[in-house]
Amino acid sequence: MNKSIIFTLFFTTVLLSFNLYASQKKDKPKEKKIEAKCYVQMIDGSHTISLWTIKEKSFKNLARQTNGKKIRVIGKKEKMKIYKTKECALETDLFRSDLARKLDKNTPR
Repeated sequence: MNKSIIFTLFFTTVLLSFNLYASQKKDKPKEKKIEAKCYVQMIDGSHTISLWTIKEKSFKNLARQTNGKKIRVIGKKEKMKIYKTKECALETDLFRSDLARKLDKNTPR
């Protein structure tokens, strides 16, 4: 009888712990992701628009974070390295630069 009480208490504790863990995981809100675009200069001197899906809080640092990243470029077989990020904007916004806006207009999505 004593062993069955101990087993029941142990089993109940395990179930409650699992239930508590599962409820904490559900309550955690997922961070909102946004679509962004950057006007970048590639290592070979060409310019292109790079598209990114990032966490909302990462947007303000996106220009700095994309420098040195390798991305696929239309018309190239291999990925190319970004030399410098000139400007970043939300996907729905316009770039400040005329050249970036023109290039963005011609970039397939």
